[in-house]
Amino acid sequence: MKSTDFSEVNNFLTQSGLDLRTIAIISMVILLALIVVIYLLLKNREHPVDADNASKPTVADSVIEATVTDNTSNQTVSDNTNEITSIELEPVAASTTEVEPVLAPTAPVPAFSLEPKAEIAKTAPTHIPQDTILRRHYLAHIKYMLETVTFPRPTEIVLRRHYDHLITSQLEACVEDEAELNKLIRRYEEHRRDAAIK
Repeated sequence: MKSTDFSEVNNFLTQSGLDLRTIAIISMVILLALIVVIYLLLKNREHPVDADNASKPTVADSVIEATVTDNTSNQTVSDNTNEITSIELEPVAASTTEVEPVLAPTAPVPAFSLEPKAEIAKTAPTHIPQDTILRRHYLAHIKYMLETVTFPRPTEIVLRRHYDHLITSQLEACVEDEAELNKLIRRYEEHRRDAAIK
């Protein structure tokens, strides 16, 4: 198109009351509407509605209708605007094999008492310091004594995990029972004496 042709088209549009901005907006709206229509058509093509299945009543529909209507007689369901007479449904043919329900064994239900049970509070061992820093150092020293009197820590990963579990369980035993702690201290002192002699 020549520039003179464009100016003639522009003059024609301005004389008819349309400018370029209005035409651009109208064309964008039309383009957007076409895109939406094409998208909806493609979406319907991917998931078509089966007309045969839509018209057939499903089992859920028959169950809903059965709850609304009585099988022995016709009842009317009244609405504020109109009355609908329900259609009597034919009973659904049940399977010929009857399944007997299996009863689960019932456990005796304990009597519920409103009285709260007295919680037995574990008293903290007296041989462990109450201060957090002192307790941490005390437990670290007990762990050090356990690792000293026990065989060296293995390098294989599974054996190392078992070793760590052994040390942890022995540490818990020493914390809970002072007699175990005294045994550990005796073993540690003997180990130090033997190491000094060698």
